[in-house]
Amino acid sequence: MKRKLLSVILCGTMALTMLAGCGSSQEQESEKSKNAANDQSSSSDISGELNIVHFLSEPQKVAALDEMVAGFEEEYPNVKVNQESTTLENYREQAETNQEKGKK
Repeated sequence: MKRKLLSVILCGTMALTMLAGCGSSQEQESEKSKNAANDQSSSSDISGELNIVHFLSEPQKVAALDEMVAGFEEEYPNVKVNQESTTLENYREQAETNQEKGKK
């Protein structure tokens, strides 16, 4: 009899725990959608210029970077992204030169 009662209590506790977990998941989804709406409104407020120096030479990697830049510019339409390609050997020198020019 005690085992049966203990089993019922444990099953009830597990069921309540599962329901509590589902409830908080819905609240988290609601909070995520609110945060996403706030992020979208603030992305149009950001403006400026972004300079990227890279040493990618493989066409697939360059295409992937171009795709990422296009997605970024779509999300932040007031930000202009400039890409500059260099060799791996010249990368450090190019970065230092840009820093001295104030490009950072």
